[in-house]
Amino acid sequence: MAAGTQIALALELGTDNYRDIQASGGDILEGLCLLSQAQSDRNRPALSRTMVADVLWSLMLPWEGDYDDGEDGLVQLKTLDSERGSVLVRRTAGLVDSSSCADADKCGDQEAPKTVESIAFIFQGTAIELVLNDAEGRVIGTYNGRCIQFADERQTVWRRRGLAPQAASASSSSAAVDAPVDEAASANDLATPAAREVLRLVQTQLLLALRWEPTFLGLGPNAVVTDGALAAVDTSQRPILGFLLRYAIGACDLVLLSEVYWSLWCLSQDPLDAGRSAYEKARWVLVSALEGGIEFWDGIRGIRLDTVFADPERGLAFRRSALDLLVKQAALWRQTLQLASLGITTPGDTAERSRAAVRQQLSQWQNSSPGCRPSIWHEPEDLYLRGPAIEAVDKSETASLVRPGGSFLSAPIDPGVRFHGVDIPGCEILPSKTAPLLLSCWKASRVREEQEEAGSRSPVGRRSWDGGQAGDVQKYMVKLGDDLRQDQLVIQMLHLMEVVWKDSLPPAESAMLRFVPYRVLAMTPRAGYVKFVPGAVSLSKALSQSNGDLLVWLEANRPLYLSLEQVLNNLCGSAAAYCVATYVLGIGDRHLDNLQITPEGHFFHIDFGFIFGEDPKPFAPRLRLPQQVANVLLAFTAADDDATLLDKCFLLAGRAYIALRRSMPLWVSLLRVTGHAGGAGCQGLRADADAAVVVLVNSIRLLLLLLLL
Repeated sequence: MAAGTQIALALELGTDNYRDIQASGGDILEGLCLLSQAQSDRNRPALSRTMVADVLWSLMLPWEGDYDDGEDGLVQLKTLDSERGSVLVRRTAGLVDSSSCADADKCGDQEAPKTVESIAFIFQGTAIELVLNDAEGRVIGTYNGRCIQFADERQTVWRRRGLAPQAASASSSSAAVDAPVDEAASANDLATPAAREVLRLVQTQLLLALRWEPTFLGLGPNAVVTDGALAAVDTSQRPILGFLLRYAIGACDLVLLSEVYWSLWCLSQDPLDAGRSAYEKARWVLVSALEGGIEFWDGIRGIRLDTVFADPERGLAFRRSALDLLVKQAALWRQTLQLASLGITTPGDTAERSRAAVRQQLSQWQNSSPGCRPSIWHEPEDLYLRGPAIEAVDKSETASLVRPGGSFLSAPIDPGVRFHGVDIPGCEILPSKTAPLLLSCWKASRVREEQEEAGSRSPVGRRSWDGGQAGDVQKYMVKLGDDLRQDQLVIQMLHLMEVVWKDSLPPAESAMLRFVPYRVLAMTPRAGYVKFVPGAVSLSKALSQSNGDLLVWLEANRPLYLSLEQVLNNLCGSAAAYCVATYVLGIGDRHLDNLQITPEGHFFHIDFGFIFGEDPKPFAPRLRLPQQVANVLLAFTAADDDATLLDKCFLLAGRAYIALRRSMPLWVSLLRVTGHAGGAGCQGLRADADAAVVVLVNSIRLLLLLLLL
């Protein structure tokens, strides 16, 4: 069958099988979009609370399920109205064990257990209000993912059924600091992978939306704060900030805390953003909450929201670990900046002199004693991380690029991966116009990770280690002078496209339509990290190594565990995915140096400096498929069809395009929220968000099908 006919038929083959990730992410983005367009400051807290925060809490900390009431009875919770937080509570009295009954006749005459139903209301994600008994009336309970603790006279506790036993708590405050706080927090136990994926997809827009929340701080409803707190945060007025901090701290999610902190740091450093003070204040709240200086209140009901931690000592240990990590990450970043600046300041032959200067500086740091280390290792640039926070850090184990120390340490771009120091001979200044720094960092073997985890566990929650073979390195590029936030936005949208395809297409097709995952982190509007894809080279380099024949390069470099057919299938699927993505997003300035290929056959794009129709080249083609890639696909026939791999690539592209077209509201909401919040480094969105939306909407029409036909 001809490729054009197949693509035309794809119009009828699409499905409406939208699953939880896409639907929930779309609902949250739509809520943020409405929040960004609200004109009344009084309406914004209610919008963000009901359409954003409550949805997130219901995903990350679900209440539905069975509970033991402590008296051999069963309690069942079922959601009635998620928007209003109403739940049906069905309580069944306990059964008497007949084997322990002395009088069998009386036991046989016993009445069946009585079931009582009532309505309760959940608010602020972790609190519930209901009637336990007629004598006490309505009482408040606090949920931590494992149990609901009520503030009644009997101190009633309902324990959730079906959960694994939690690790025993430390017996003293000193032991709590060294306790294995990476044992899964109760909140994180219940969050499904789909729920965590939703949070990851909308995290950038959640942080941007903090500018629309009131930033004032004060005392609690009773004009007091307790336990030495500095201020109170009314989560009914700041529901998004309340969710991010209360969930991250309560779930012991150090990865999320690190990502939130560095995103807020970057947003607060943008001199062109008039609303950047909101992000700076949010960053202060984050650090103060880790220091124990913030209380969270529900101003509507006038109650203090208890911590999500069931064990206060465990909570204190985690907060100390989080502060320790942020301070050490800040020290790593300052050292990295000092190294990266050598590429600009070193005179003469920049390639050799800068490389020598970087290695000389690293060698000096490696040979220096702890007492002689530079002050930048002890004084974070962020003033909020000085004072009490910096005093909690052991100066003898201050973070170092060459000597990471024994306690857990990670780089800001990979907060869940233990940092083992840099490979000094592998670090250099790259010969480029901006002279970026190449950091080559050691990766430990999985055996070594498990040994360290058994001896001194790290506080990162249930996040998998990025293990490798002993002696492997992971490379990062540190760029100065470039705003990487636009690249972050594009990568976020690429990941969202994968979610749409996975939810809307058959598994065999969605498995082929995959982007090469690599991370970009803007630390400031003028500097940031880019994580290298192992083994990837530019298409121009691959062609130069194979006399212009990409197939020769793939055959010579493919891994032994992959057949050539598998490599070509990877090339077919990734080429189709990027054809659609670059067309829909209007990505420009494509050339062989910013197109990459891996030995496994994965084709991908980098460097997204021109998007939404911008392109320095006049009359550039709308559809981006390199001729060299097309030639390889045209030369082979698909194993399951008589068509060539190029025909299959076009068919996949058509199917992928239709799936994106059906999810158009998702993209419109995402771009409008980002544009109304200042553009997040994207000049097109900052100047005119509606114009960028028009470019995308016009692309998500039948024009691509006409091009493919």
